[in-house]
Amino acid sequence: MFSTNGILIDRLSSRLRTTKTEINKLINELFSSITPYVLNNKVFYMYELGYIYLDKNYNIIFRSADISFDASLNTITEKYDTVKNRAIKKKLYEMIFETIRHLVDNGEKVYIENFGTFFHDDGYVNFEKDRTLVYLVEMKIQNIKNKYLGYNKLVDRLCSAKKSLDRNFVKDEINNLFEDITSLVLEKKIFFIYEVGNIFIDKNYNIAFRSADMGFDASLYSIISKIDDVNERLEKKKFCEAVFETIRHLVDHNESIYIDNFGTFFYNKGYVAFNPDAVFVNRVNNKFFNEIAALTNENKLEMKDYSKDELLSLSNISDKELKSDKPAKQAKEKKETKNNPLILIVEIAMIIIILVVILFMIFSKNNNNGSSNVDNEKLSDVVNGYFTNVKTANLSYTVSNNMYYWDIAKEVYGNSTYWPIISVYNNYNIITPIKKGSRVTYKLLPNFCNVDDLKKFETSLSKSFIKVFPVLQNGKKYNHAMWSLKLAAYYDVKVFKDNTNSISNETYTKILSEHSGFNDFLYKMSRYNKITRNPISSFIAIIR
Repeated sequence: MFSTNGILIDRLSSRLRTTKTEINKLINELFSSITPYVLNNKVFYMYELGYIYLDKNYNIIFRSADISFDASLNTITEKYDTVKNRAIKKKLYEMIFETIRHLVDNGEKVYIENFGTFFHDDGYVNFEKDRTLVYLVEMKIQNIKNKYLGYNKLVDRLCSAKKSLDRNFVKDEINNLFEDITSLVLEKKIFFIYEVGNIFIDKNYNIAFRSADMGFDASLYSIISKIDDVNERLEKKKFCEAVFETIRHLVDHNESIYIDNFGTFFYNKGYVAFNPDAVFVNRVNNKFFNEIAALTNENKLEMKDYSKDELLSLSNISDKELKSDKPAKQAKEKKETKNNPLILIVEIAMIIIILVVILFMIFSKNNNNGSSNVDNEKLSDVVNGYFTNVKTANLSYTVSNNMYYWDIAKEVYGNSTYWPIISVYNNYNIITPIKKGSRVTYKLLPNFCNVDDLKKFETSLSKSFIKVFPVLQNGKKYNHAMWSLKLAAYYDVKVFKDNTNSISNETYTKILSEHSGFNDFLYKMSRYNKITRNPISSFIAIIR
């Protein structure tokens, strides 16, 4: 027996041809995602039903309407790993809302467990909140009150110290003080907070705090110096000192002091500690977006997005991994296979295959007619030249987080190495992240029905990596530039060989040793097997 409306579950179960248990799970998944969204003071638009939010007094408000639905639903489906999965979830959630609306229009009261009841009244969809949802809001209100307990004590102490001070005036002065401190920190200056500690932005662009007391006057002077009147400046200084001293006194007595849009001071293991507010963190991230992106790009962009399957063994297998088998295990395996005739036949077959491959290598060296040089082509020429000869369609993707082109390629194509063919149709820089919410255009790739189709695509992809190499090199993304060359050789070693003008002899020799001859044969076998599903067919496709 389910608590959620049984008719709703029956209708959806019949419509989607799945079990009632799965439908109930899907409904709970949807509304349990909406609840925290609303509790975070955001408006959620429910398709064909209306929108729900908390007003300024933390009352749950529902309005019957249908606007801006996608914006809300996209936020709770973006956690799914691919565009396809997000589209499926979005469609399922739309079905739930549509079915609720249909039932409500026909006089049914639709109860959703732990959320509330939708019903029809006076020609509109109405909503009655569930007790569980009300309780969660009450808990939020209590948490907010607790959050400001220490802050209110700070204001009370400052007001009682000087009777003439108005409470609202004190709050405004505290807020102004910490806004000034925030501004100085955003200028990458260290601010020494009297008797509390110093706060600054570290080399990784994180907000850092150290419990200490030194150099206070020098920091505070940068705030009060803009006051012309000497007496007012002195009063301001005394007030700021009183704020910091009171914070220290309260923290020493285990009070947590939260300052709006700045952060929380608290006691931890004998020292004053500090946790920055999300608003403060966001201001730092926005202020130093390019620097953070460059830092992330340099430190973390070591082709971590390319899977092992995609890169195969591109020089990444260590000696330790190669020598991981124990001698005892090897001796046992030799003993077991020594007299096995089947193993002998397989070994002979492997020798024959190797001989054929060697002949193929000799043949291919002598028969590589024509040039794949792209010196006189642009990246757009290479990519458009490929798509001119295949059936395709123009599609678009909305960036769900700050992403690089390879992140997007992983999302839309399932393979991050396909990113150069996306970059052609967009004006975003390839060496910096594309901001969340940006629109990216890309082409639909055909289904590769045979190896010849795949070969044409891989040749174009190889040429694309040759063209992006100098861009990465000039942008000082040297690791990525090297990987672009490796991937050019990986997808078509002939293209790599024909485009060596801007590559040093040392680099050329190293990459070619990894991607020519038998290695190239193995790489192609791995890729072609995914299409042919038959090693013999793949082998024939290689030597053809």
